[in-house]
Formats: sequence, structure tokens, C-alpha cells
Amino acid sequence: MVKIEVPSLLRAFTRSKSTVEVSADTVRDALDALEQAAPGIGARLFTSKRELQKYVTVFVDGDDMRALDGLDTKLTPKATVSILLAVAGG
Repeated sequence: MVKIEVPSLLRAFTRSKSTVEVSADTVRDALDALEQAAPGIGARLFTSKRELQKYVTVFVDGDDMRALDGLDTKLTPKATVSILLAVAGG
């Protein structure tokens, strides 16, 4: 099972869980499975064109998926997918 680390700002969708385990072959599959497990979270992660929001960064085992194959990055069964949200303020 792939482990997805959920940032605190999105944990209202996961019943306060910091991690969610899903079965997935790619980052896209993992985020789709997360959306199924945590309804509503997808609107915070994706645009209407199913692209990641600009403020969302996803890491796979510590590597930025943008430096890999993006949403099509392959996952091992023991991969850790970390979601980070950019936070702005002043």
C-alpha cells in the first residue's frame, strides 16, 4: 500500500488522519484514490482541468514529482507520497 502524507490544512477531509494508505500504481492513481477515500479533497488539489493547483507540491519518497514524471510517476507498493501546500500571508 502506498502511504499518502496529508498536510494539516487538508485533514478535515481525512477525519484528522495525517496519513492515508491507498493502492496505486502512479501519483495520479494515488491522488484519485485519496479523493475517493476523502470526498472533497480533490477540489483542493486539482483544477477543473484535473491539473494540480499551483500551490500544491507532491513529493514521492522525498523527490519532487515534477522532476520525475509528474502525475504519471510510477510508485512502488511501499512508496510515500507527501502533499505540501504553499501558504502565503503577511
